[in-house]
Amino acid sequence: HRPRWPPSLGVNRAQDIRSALILGSAVPLMMCIAWAAVSAALLPSAGAVGDPVLQMLRSSFGIAGPVALLCVGSIGTTLVSSYLTLGQFATDAICSAAGRCSLDDKTMSSVASVALPALLACAGPQLYVPLLAFAGAFPTMLLYGLMPPLAALALRRSGLQDRRRGPNAVTTVRPVALGVPILRLVVGISIGFLGVNSFLAVAGALQR
Repeated sequence: HRPRWPPSLGVNRAQDIRSALILGSAVPLMMCIAWAAVSAALLPSAGAVGDPVLQMLRSSFGIAGPVALLCVGSIGTTLVSSYLTLGQFATDAICSAAGRCSLDDKTMSSVASVALPALLACAGPQLYVPLLAFAGAFPTMLLYGLMPPLAALALRRSGLQDRRRGPNAVTTVRPVALGVPILRLVVGISIGFLGVNSFLAVAGALQR
Protein backbone atom coordinates (compact mmCIF):
# COMPACT_ATOMS: atom_id res chain seq x y z
CA HIS A 1 0.00 0.00 0.00
CA ARG A 2 1.57 3.27 -1.16
CA PRO A 3 0.89 6.43 0.87
CA ARG A 4 -1.23 9.13 -0.71
CA TRP A 5 0.54 12.20 -2.02
CA PRO A 6 -0.15 14.92 -1.26
CA PRO A 7 -1.18 13.68 2.18
CA SER A 8 -4.64 14.48 3.47
CA LEU A 9 -4.72 17.40 5.88
CA GLY A 10 -7.99 16.46 7.52
CA VAL A 11 -11.72 16.51 7.00
CA ASN A 12 -11.93 20.27 6.56
CA ARG A 13 -9.16 20.43 3.99
CA ALA A 14 -9.86 24.01 2.87
CA GLN A 15 -9.60 25.32 6.43
CA ASP A 16 -6.44 23.28 7.02
CA ILE A 17 -4.83 24.70 3.87
CA ARG A 18 -5.74 28.25 4.92
CA SER A 19 -4.28 27.69 8.38
CA ALA A 20 -1.10 26.18 6.92
CA LEU A 21 -0.64 29.17 4.61
CA ILE A 22 -1.22 31.70 7.39
CA LEU A 23 1.12 29.96 9.84
CA GLY A 24 3.73 29.30 7.17
CA SER A 25 3.70 32.97 6.15
CA ALA A 26 3.76 34.18 9.76
CA VAL A 27 7.06 32.42 10.53
CA PRO A 28 9.23 34.26 7.94
CA LEU A 29 7.34 37.49 8.70
CA MET A 30 8.22 37.23 12.39
CA MET A 31 11.81 36.41 11.47
CA CYS A 32 11.99 39.49 9.26
CA ILE A 33 10.53 41.72 11.98
CA ALA A 34 12.92 40.27 14.57
CA TRP A 35 15.89 40.78 12.23
CA ALA A 36 14.90 44.39 11.61
CA ALA A 37 14.46 45.04 15.34
CA VAL A 38 17.79 43.45 16.27
CA SER A 39 19.70 45.28 13.54
CA ALA A 40 18.13 48.60 14.53
CA ALA A 41 19.04 48.01 18.19
CA LEU A 42 22.64 47.02 17.48
CA LEU A 43 23.46 49.88 15.14
CA PRO A 44 24.27 53.32 16.53
CA SER A 45 21.40 55.77 16.13
CA ALA A 46 23.59 58.67 15.03
CA GLY A 47 25.95 58.79 12.12
CA ALA A 48 25.00 55.38 10.70
CA VAL A 49 25.26 55.45 6.92
CA GLY A 50 25.55 52.71 4.33
CA ASP A 51 24.50 49.09 4.49
CA PRO A 52 23.60 48.11 8.08
CA VAL A 53 24.58 44.48 7.45
CA LEU A 54 28.10 45.50 6.45
CA GLN A 55 28.34 47.68 9.55
CA MET A 56 27.37 44.75 11.79
CA LEU A 57 29.88 42.51 10.03
CA ARG A 58 32.60 45.02 10.92
CA SER A 59 31.55 44.98 14.59
CA SER A 60 32.86 42.71 17.34
CA PHE A 61 32.78 38.95 16.93
CA GLY A 62 29.76 38.64 19.21
CA ILE A 63 27.74 40.60 16.65
CA ALA A 64 29.59 39.80 13.42
CA GLY A 65 29.61 36.02 13.97
CA PRO A 66 25.84 35.44 14.21
CA VAL A 67 25.19 38.00 11.47
CA ALA A 68 27.67 36.22 9.15
CA LEU A 69 26.05 32.85 9.86
CA LEU A 70 22.63 34.31 9.15
CA CYS A 71 23.84 35.88 5.89
CA VAL A 72 25.48 32.64 4.72
CA GLY A 73 22.37 30.66 5.58
CA SER A 74 20.04 33.10 3.84
CA ILE A 75 22.14 33.34 0.70
CA GLY A 76 22.86 29.60 0.65
CA THR A 77 19.24 28.50 0.98
CA THR A 78 18.20 31.01 -1.68
CA LEU A 79 20.86 29.81 -4.09
CA VAL A 80 20.13 26.12 -3.50
CA SER A 81 16.39 26.50 -4.02
CA SER A 82 16.87 28.77 -7.03
CA TYR A 83 19.36 26.44 -8.73
CA LEU A 84 17.21 23.38 -8.05
CA THR A 85 14.16 25.12 -9.52
CA LEU A 86 16.07 26.48 -12.51
CA GLY A 87 17.73 23.11 -13.12
CA GLN A 88 14.39 21.29 -13.09
CA PHE A 89 12.90 23.89 -15.43
CA ALA A 90 15.84 23.57 -17.83
CA THR A 91 15.60 19.76 -17.70
CA ASP A 92 11.88 19.83 -18.49
CA ALA A 93 12.42 22.30 -21.35
CA ILE A 94 15.27 20.31 -22.91
CA CYS A 95 13.54 16.96 -22.50
CA SER A 96 10.31 18.35 -23.95
CA ALA A 97 12.12 19.84 -26.95
CA ALA A 98 14.23 16.73 -27.59
CA GLY A 99 11.42 14.26 -27.01
CA ARG A 100 13.61 12.21 -24.68
CA CYS A 101 15.23 12.61 -21.28
CA SER A 102 18.53 10.85 -20.68
CA LEU A 103 20.93 11.19 -17.79
CA ASP A 104 23.26 13.28 -19.97
CA ASP A 105 20.42 15.70 -20.72
CA LYS A 106 19.71 16.14 -17.01
CA THR A 107 23.40 16.63 -16.27
CA MET A 108 23.84 19.24 -19.00
CA SER A 109 20.74 21.09 -17.79
CA SER A 110 22.09 21.22 -14.24
CA VAL A 111 25.51 22.38 -15.42
CA ALA A 112 24.00 25.10 -17.62
CA SER A 113 21.77 26.29 -14.78
CA VAL A 114 24.84 26.94 -12.62
CA ALA A 115 27.35 27.97 -15.30
CA LEU A 116 25.32 30.74 -16.97
CA PRO A 117 24.60 32.71 -13.77
CA ALA A 118 28.21 32.19 -12.69
CA LEU A 119 29.49 33.69 -15.95
CA LEU A 120 27.21 36.69 -15.51
CA ALA A 121 28.44 37.15 -11.94
CA CYS A 122 32.08 36.96 -13.09
CA ALA A 123 31.45 39.83 -15.48
CA GLY A 124 31.46 42.15 -12.49
CA PRO A 125 29.00 44.45 -10.72
CA GLN A 126 28.56 46.62 -13.82
CA LEU A 127 26.50 43.80 -15.35
CA TYR A 128 25.33 41.83 -12.32
CA VAL A 129 23.89 44.73 -10.34
CA PRO A 130 21.66 46.08 -13.16
CA LEU A 131 20.38 42.56 -13.85
CA LEU A 132 19.68 42.08 -10.15
CA ALA A 133 17.82 45.39 -10.01
CA PHE A 134 15.77 44.44 -13.09
CA ALA A 135 14.91 41.05 -11.57
CA GLY A 136 13.70 42.66 -8.37
CA ALA A 137 11.74 45.40 -10.14
CA PHE A 138 9.84 43.35 -12.72
CA PRO A 139 10.03 39.51 -12.79
CA THR A 140 9.88 39.15 -9.01
CA MET A 141 6.90 41.48 -8.71
CA LEU A 142 5.12 39.72 -11.58
CA LEU A 143 5.83 36.26 -10.17
CA TYR A 144 5.10 36.86 -6.48
CA GLY A 145 2.96 40.00 -6.44
CA LEU A 146 0.69 40.07 -9.49
CA MET A 147 0.24 36.52 -10.74
CA PRO A 148 -0.87 34.76 -7.49
CA PRO A 149 -3.87 37.05 -6.77
CA LEU A 150 -4.86 37.04 -10.45
CA ALA A 151 -4.74 33.23 -10.45
CA ALA A 152 -6.80 33.12 -7.23
CA LEU A 153 -9.40 35.45 -8.71
CA ALA A 154 -9.56 33.36 -11.89
CA LEU A 155 -9.98 30.15 -9.88
CA ARG A 156 -12.69 31.71 -7.75
CA ARG A 157 -14.57 32.89 -10.84
CA SER A 158 -14.27 29.43 -12.35
CA GLY A 159 -15.57 27.89 -9.11
CA LEU A 160 -18.57 30.21 -9.10
CA GLN A 161 -19.34 29.24 -12.68
CA ASP A 162 -19.11 25.55 -11.77
CA ARG A 163 -21.45 26.06 -8.82
CA ARG A 164 -24.08 27.58 -11.11
CA ARG A 165 -23.95 24.49 -13.32
CA GLY A 166 -25.15 22.11 -10.66
CA PRO A 167 -25.15 21.19 -6.97
CA ASN A 168 -22.49 18.50 -7.43
CA ALA A 169 -19.93 20.77 -9.08
CA VAL A 170 -16.61 21.43 -7.37
CA THR A 171 -16.52 24.90 -5.85
CA THR A 172 -13.79 27.06 -4.42
CA VAL A 173 -13.59 28.94 -1.12
CA ARG A 174 -12.37 32.40 -0.38
CA PRO A 175 -8.60 32.09 0.18
CA VAL A 176 -8.27 34.97 2.64
CA ALA A 177 -10.39 36.56 5.33
CA LEU A 178 -11.84 39.34 3.16
CA GLY A 179 -11.69 37.40 -0.10
CA VAL A 180 -11.92 39.36 -3.32
CA PRO A 181 -11.24 42.88 -1.90
CA ILE A 182 -7.87 41.78 -0.50
CA LEU A 183 -6.91 40.06 -3.74
CA ARG A 184 -7.87 43.13 -5.76
CA LEU A 185 -5.89 45.32 -3.35
CA VAL A 186 -2.79 43.14 -3.85
CA VAL A 187 -3.28 43.34 -7.63
CA GLY A 188 -3.54 47.13 -7.44
CA ILE A 189 -0.44 47.45 -5.25
CA SER A 190 1.54 45.18 -7.58
CA ILE A 191 0.48 47.17 -10.63
CA GLY A 192 1.44 50.35 -8.79
CA PHE A 193 4.90 48.97 -8.00
CA LEU A 194 5.34 47.91 -11.62
CA GLY A 195 4.24 51.35 -12.81
CA VAL A 196 6.67 53.14 -10.48
CA ASN A 197 9.51 50.82 -11.47
CA SER A 198 8.73 51.34 -15.15
CA PHE A 199 8.73 55.11 -14.69
CA LEU A 200 12.04 55.03 -12.83
CA ALA A 201 13.57 52.75 -15.47
CA VAL A 202 12.46 55.01 -18.33
CA ALA A 203 13.56 58.15 -16.48
CA GLY A 204 16.96 56.64 -15.77
CA ALA A 205 17.38 55.60 -19.40
CA LEU A 206 16.49 59.10 -20.66
CA GLN A 207 19.04 60.73 -18.33
CA ARG A 208 21.93 58.71 -19.75
